[in-house]
Amino acid sequence: MGKLKLVAVLAAVLSVFLAATAASAASSSAVNLTAPSSSVVYGKSVVFTAKLYKGTRLIQGGTIQFRLGSCTGQQLGPNKTTNASGIATYTMDSTDFNVGLYTIAACYTGNLNDYLPSSRTRDIRIDKKTLTISGYTANDNVYNSGRSATVVGSPVLNGIVGDDEVAIVVNGLVGTFDDKNVGVDKPVHVKYGANGLVLGGAHQGNYKLAPLTLYADITPRALTVTGLSAQDKPFDGNTAAVITGTPVLSGITEEDSGERYGNEPTVTLSGTPVGTFESASVGDGKAVTVSGLSIEGPDAGNYDFSLPVLFANIELPVPTAFVTANNAAAEGKAEAGDTFTVTMNESAIDLGRIISGWTGAETAVVLRFFNNNVAFGGNDGIAVCTGSGMPTCVAGGTGSQNILGTVDLGSTEYIVTNNVDAPGTLSWDSNTQTFTVTVGTCTSQCTRFSTGGSSTATFKPINGATQAGGLRDTAGNGATQTVNEVGVHF
Repeated sequence: MGKLKLVAVLAAVLSVFLAATAASAASSSAVNLTAPSSSVVYGKSVVFTAKLYKGTRLIQGGTIQFRLGSCTGQQLGPNKTTNASGIATYTMDSTDFNVGLYTIAACYTGNLNDYLPSSRTRDIRIDKKTLTISGYTANDNVYNSGRSATVVGSPVLNGIVGDDEVAIVVNGLVGTFDDKNVGVDKPVHVKYGANGLVLGGAHQGNYKLAPLTLYADITPRALTVTGLSAQDKPFDGNTAAVITGTPVLSGITEEDSGERYGNEPTVTLSGTPVGTFESASVGDGKAVTVSGLSIEGPDAGNYDFSLPVLFANIELPVPTAFVTANNAAAEGKAEAGDTFTVTMNESAIDLGRIISGWTGAETAVVLRFFNNNVAFGGNDGIAVCTGSGMPTCVAGGTGSQNILGTVDLGSTEYIVTNNVDAPGTLSWDSNTQTFTVTVGTCTSQCTRFSTGGSSTATFKPINGATQAGGLRDTAGNGATQTVNEVGVHF
């Protein structure tokens, strides 16, 4: 080989050796890339930290590029230079991205001649931001066997980032209670989706709606009874009322009655109605309360059950004749304590004209018994007088100035001693509208009569047009009632 050729070969070998030596002098480097978490909520920031190493030693001055996907992808921000701790950072603003999964690469460029390029990637997921809705309220419901709730108001979205275009689209406004039963502050869930609320707008894909729960009451449903009537009655001194008709629940839902689906009713009526007048006194349109009925069943607690107030009259008794309180005296004699009564309509009489100054309290009267008196058509009878002795207490005529009324025994079956007086008392009961005459002590000459007759005794108040006494109406006219005996007298 010639000398020159040898020199050329040696030079080439030396060049390759030097290049290899330089290459071997450059050390390999490593990049470590970290982030606080693997996900971030849209609208939040996350810091990626890259560290440049040679072995375990951190390298200062290295150029790091943060790129999307890989070191050939889109660069995210300017080049960063590692500090004395070998660290370079990139702050990712999630609003620069849409929701999704991304790969971030930290790439060392190899700008330091002593270190070779290197890279590291890390995945990050951007999650949808949750928005809340305000501005809606749920109306209270009266129990109706259902769970639907009425939602009202105008929606307001809370939590939108910056100027993002996001809005509520109302496809329907549907609220649903947890259950159908009566309660206070019960949760009402508002429906989302095709028939409810959804998000709209250019940036709606980066958001989701938080469940919307409102609160409202379900109040008891009014339930009462129809089909009942209270019956009028004559005054009897008590408040008992007769109730007629068939009680029917009014206000029950079709579901609870079983009518809608043909199921067994979940609310039923039990008991027997009992009526009570507000008082025992005479009057028209008196309130009658109903008791004795109640509801039962699994849904009974969802109702506010009340019984109706009915109305009826307590009327003045039908006029009756004088009757004995003890039903009959010993045959042939009127005895002390025997009574006879007559029922009159108070509106037709003036108590002040019966006895001057009389207030209706018990007062003394005289009973005069007549035999075959012309005033009784030749029959026997009794006059009730305010005085005593003849001639004022007579069966009739202009001389009877103080006579209140007469009892026409009307039959010869009664054997009455003529012109015999017996003491007595007169009283008035405004509730029963009844005058009661009580016989006082009778002597052996007191009236004797037979109780076996079938005749009718009548009470005839004296006509005020010709007599100063008697039972009179407020116009001064004599009361006109004539009442027939329906029981045994004396």
